[in-house]
Amino acid sequence: MLTTTLLLAASLLSFRDAATGFAVPADTRLAAHAAGESVPATVWVKSPDTPEELRPSVVLAQLRPAQMFFHGHISDTATGLPLEGALVTARSSGVTARSDGGGYFSMHVAAYEEEGLPAGEDLTVVIDGYRAHTIRNTALMSGSDTHFIIRMESGAGETSRDDSHKIWLHRPGGEHPHEEQAAIETSVKALPIVTVPETIRVGFDCTTATTCKFVEIFPIETYVKRGLNDEWFPSWSQDSLRAGAVAYRSYGAWHLAHPRTVSYDICSTPSCQANDPDTSVSTDIAVDATTGYVVVQNGEIFRAEYSAELNNLRRPDRSCSNIDPQLVCGDGSAGSPPAFWPCLPDPVCTGSSCFGHGRGMCQWGTERWARQFKDWRWIVRHYYSDGGGLRSSVLVGPNDHLPRRRAVGR
Repeated sequence: MLTTTLLLAASLLSFRDAATGFAVPADTRLAAHAAGESVPATVWVKSPDTPEELRPSVVLAQLRPAQMFFHGHISDTATGLPLEGALVTARSSGVTARSDGGGYFSMHVAAYEEEGLPAGEDLTVVIDGYRAHTIRNTALMSGSDTHFIIRMESGAGETSRDDSHKIWLHRPGGEHPHEEQAAIETSVKALPIVTVPETIRVGFDCTTATTCKFVEIFPIETYVKRGLNDEWFPSWSQDSLRAGAVAYRSYGAWHLAHPRTVSYDICSTPSCQANDPDTSVSTDIAVDATTGYVVVQNGEIFRAEYSAELNNLRRPDRSCSNIDPQLVCGDGSAGSPPAFWPCLPDPVCTGSSCFGHGRGMCQWGTERWARQFKDWRWIVRHYYSDGGGLRSSVLVGPNDHLPRRRAVGR
């Protein structure tokens, strides 16, 4: 019966290498995570060997001031085989590159800022026999990289995806994509021992958080690597990125116990956590340095909310949907007491206007504290462990003992 179930599941599954996107042999152990799925799913398998071109030392050697290093692997969507000769063009700069026999391309593009945020660039990919593909609004960050996994569809026409960074969406006059209901205060309940999940099911091609068309299954650390560079700027300090990795991992892992639908745990859009097929070496390093670290509350991995800017100051040109319309904590403080996030002194953010939903960890604040020489553990505890209410979580590492359960605010 189990074998039959796995075979039926495998008929809906494809298996891809997490580093390159290329096809790999089916893994029946991982297929078990998708048994019973009724929608197409891709299982991402972590290879034991990192390709030479993706080793951190190799990528770091390519980074240059005032330039962005774009590179990636291009494959056929259906077969998973690498594609040679695909032409990649950065539209604004006119820089081009072609994929080699291993499907790999690389290019350097001038990086600059607009209104204090990285400018955007569109990349187009064309190859005979395939639909042209465009990656829109990918960020240009000085001295950073983005590695893309690009899967080309055969046929005529075009495909595209928007790579706008979530913090960039919060710019003055921009969107506010994260409109979830705030977490509520909870009481103690009996829960199993906390373990970080091995895999996570992510919904893609979503119209809402609960209406995604297909599922991709990732090792949890691969999931964090694919998303952290879309939520935190890879050009930020390592301690900021490491604090962000803990928040991202915790927020995603919480959904294993509270899945969005029966088919997937969390969606890939900014209304959940942004997650797409690209990574950066700096965020990868941050994820590796914090592997297995989560914040825990009431014996459960915590739903670690975060927002671009939490300072309790409002400007009419910023998108701030804080549940506390009065922002009672005041300038130089973070918090949303009506949503059980108590006021927290956050002086590094003084004078900055709230934007985002205004709850949990302040993303810009993590970078400002890192520049004040606070390490990532201090930053995590500052936002999640100081002040009662939902700020009662404990940072737990893979070798730490589970902290004693306690009620929120006690």
